[in-house]
Amino acid sequence: MRFFASIAVLASSWLPAQGSALPYGTACTPSAVTTSGHAPNPGAGQLLLYEANLAAGSLPFVVLGQSATTWGATPLPLALGSLGLPSCSLLAEPLVIEAATAPAGAAEYALTVPATPGLVASTWYAQWLNVGDPALGGALPLTFSQGVALTLGSVVGMPGFTLVGNPTAVGGATWTYVATVDGIAYDLRGKLYKPSQPPAGGHVNYPAVVISHGFGGNVNSYSSQIAATLRSFGLVCIMTNLTHAANVPLGAPGLATDVGASAANVLRNRKCLDLLQSLGYVDLRRVAAHGHSMGAFATAALVGTHPQRFLVASHTAGGMSTQPGAAATSPAQAQGIQVPYQMHHGDADTVVPLALDQQLAAQLAANPTVHELLVYGGYTHAQIAIDAGMLATVRGWYQQHGLLP
Repeated sequence: MRFFASIAVLASSWLPAQGSALPYGTACTPSAVTTSGHAPNPGAGQLLLYEANLAAGSLPFVVLGQSATTWGATPLPLALGSLGLPSCSLLAEPLVIEAATAPAGAAEYALTVPATPGLVASTWYAQWLNVGDPALGGALPLTFSQGVALTLGSVVGMPGFTLVGNPTAVGGATWTYVATVDGIAYDLRGKLYKPSQPPAGGHVNYPAVVISHGFGGNVNSYSSQIAATLRSFGLVCIMTNLTHAANVPLGAPGLATDVGASAANVLRNRKCLDLLQSLGYVDLRRVAAHGHSMGAFATAALVGTHPQRFLVASHTAGGMSTQPGAAATSPAQAQGIQVPYQMHHGDADTVVPLALDQQLAAQLAANPTVHELLVYGGYTHAQIAIDAGMLATVRGWYQQHGLLP
């Protein structure tokens, strides 16, 4: 029986909000392992734990419990020097010890959290136990990672989020999100696409991409067209109607004048990350963003505002403008971009001048941020948006930077 099924009635003091994970304690490993995690609302996703830089040949196990201070009558942390493990300590109450997968030297563990009210605002502590590190000798070749104190959310489920249809279907699924969070009223409509095949590369969960449409488009046009290809790469694709959409309700936040890289569109796309987490099958370490035109402006603004939430990004026909009030990505937003960023632009584009992407490329060089600006001779604004060669190049960029195997 899985862990939460047997102890769902127990609760303690967790911090509110999705995705909270706080490191504590000290690791004792020859390699520079790092630990991280994410925690959802009960009933809205998975408890996710990761360990990077795992030594080749090691077998990772998750140690998970409710306390970081006691294990029965035994105080924690518990020094393990007497077992021949100098500098090692047990940091988490071992209520469960469970094997994890380790694709490409990064251990992964996912545990679905049920919609149990008793788990609301409860705290859990985790630590990685690695068996058989070839760099170690002795009778007990064990290493222990730093601990992670995880936070479940303060409500059950994802209030306001409704998903209709099958995201693996040809046309994907539709979704709505209507809620007020931190004083911001959201009224969003979107689509979701999920691969039908299992996650590639031995990963537990899928990578994902947030797609942003251009001026006058919506989630049913450009975004869905692109999603059909990106899903075939193995990506979960999520998209919402932005303020510059047409033929759909305006929604909220934002006004029809808040186009492109506006704060309202950053909020709309940022909310997509919360919705991805609530699905229970997305690897939150491996999330990308991609957009076209006004959606490219919005993509760079999103990644520059929330750089820690993305692994890689790309766009077509976008760029940066220094003009006050411009729809394009602002210099301040561009300065925040830290993840590898690939830009594609046609030199025959008369809608968004190539000079805007050249300015963005210059800013990324100054940051400095790993980036590419690829210029397509004779391509117009519309031609670059869904070009097969461009999409193949995007796939290579995503593979190069770890989003795809």
